[in-house]
Amino acid sequence: MPGNKPWLAVGLMLLFAAAYFYQDPEWNGNSRLNLTRAIVERGSLQIDAYQSAPGWSTEDTAYFNGHYYTDKAVGSSLLAVPLYFLLYNLAALLQLQLDSSLIKHLLTSMVLGISFAAGGIAMYRTAEKLGAAPRMALIATLGVALGTMLWPYSAVYYGHALAATFLIIAFYLLLSVRLEPLRQPAARLFGAGLALGLAFITEYTAALIIVGLLVYAAYPLKGRSLRAVTSLALMGFLGALIPLAIMFSYNAAVFGSPLAFGYSYEVSNTFQQGMSAGLMGIHVPRRSVLFHITLDPKFGLFWQSPVLLLAPIGYFLLLRRRRYWAEGLVSAFAIGVMLLMNAGYYLWWGGHAFGPRLIIPALPFLVIPLAVLPGALEIPTLLLGALSIGQMLIPLMGQIQPNIDFKDRLNSFLAGGTRFDGFSLMYQYGLPLISRRLHDGVASWNLASAVGLPYSLSVPLLVAVESVLAFLHLRSARALKATGPRPLEDVQAEA
Repeated sequence: MPGNKPWLAVGLMLLFAAAYFYQDPEWNGNSRLNLTRAIVERGSLQIDAYQSAPGWSTEDTAYFNGHYYTDKAVGSSLLAVPLYFLLYNLAALLQLQLDSSLIKHLLTSMVLGISFAAGGIAMYRTAEKLGAAPRMALIATLGVALGTMLWPYSAVYYGHALAATFLIIAFYLLLSVRLEPLRQPAARLFGAGLALGLAFITEYTAALIIVGLLVYAAYPLKGRSLRAVTSLALMGFLGALIPLAIMFSYNAAVFGSPLAFGYSYEVSNTFQQGMSAGLMGIHVPRRSVLFHITLDPKFGLFWQSPVLLLAPIGYFLLLRRRRYWAEGLVSAFAIGVMLLMNAGYYLWWGGHAFGPRLIIPALPFLVIPLAVLPGALEIPTLLLGALSIGQMLIPLMGQIQPNIDFKDRLNSFLAGGTRFDGFSLMYQYGLPLISRRLHDGVASWNLASAVGLPYSLSVPLLVAVESVLAFLHLRSARALKATGPRPLEDVQAEA
């Protein structure tokens, strides 16, 4: 790779993987992108003209003072505005009529695809800083990025994967300040604050992880003078204030108060009742739900992504070695707090989903325990990672938002409206769904079929391209090693 930058190959691998697939985001994504369209096309925050339009319809809406608005956090909508502004005006200049699918596809590939790549680079660089060799850093990063729901949700315009990217970037910047205390601490803390603010205005539940990151932020600042701590903390605050000010301004303009949120004005009676109970729909976690979202083979995270079964070993090593115990605690906190939130949420199965999508913002932090696994576990990590990645291809090739629900009165999942008593929703509902969609001629979009190749070559083409990029990564890593990168101590001394 140019300049012997192995992380660049990682970013290209993830960008290609994200852009390779696309599915319509339906209500959730339409709600977010309707605001994008309203801002660009009408200079308005109201989505009245779009919320029932063909190809853009959504019931994920808020209704206030006679107008419809998105009920979502606005970060994902605002991030698409500059790109859609260019796209919309270019189409007008060339007198092109863009249909809804093309607009949503392009915005998803550009916003979420680039975000997915950036998050993967942050994961890879984090693994490196924790001492992982390039090959293990690559295995850990791909295991988490492509072997969990992060990948499928980079192909639909939701906010989870975006928030995940901002959170792991913030963590990487804070880790950099801890390990390289004299190297641009002010700029890095400003960037961390900006990323945390963006994470919050993209997915409100990111606030739970942000609490842990704010506590961790004090760790790199220890030993500095009070004046230095105050100055650096102020830089972080100023970074966070930029997106927060935008969100508060939006809330005030739409709902009349900076602290009023769209979820308080839900149009759907079902959503309104659910969100009004507890804390925005969150109650005391239930043990039965915690089982469903973790260990239940029908739906659980560790069955979906078995590479994560090795994470407890990594956590043990992080605590035992002590050097990176704080980073291990941050990772465990991020995963634990999101699992508990999910276990207490009224719609804990996340609507139509194969697994607990609400915990996606925390998933990048699992690269931390995987990165410190010993060399003896490299092959098991690689094999479990490959299995995890293969399982993520099921929703990507079939349907990311399947007709799956849960009924408390039946204590059972419903698949396609029918009680599901099988072992695995992914295998016994997801795999047949791919066959049915192919038979019905509604196969999910991917790059291979889009350029006229047989659908059967979709996965082989993806694997071939990713293998070439992985080879380029390893070659770049070897070249970098041969040039003898300067020890961290020398860099710090020079700074």
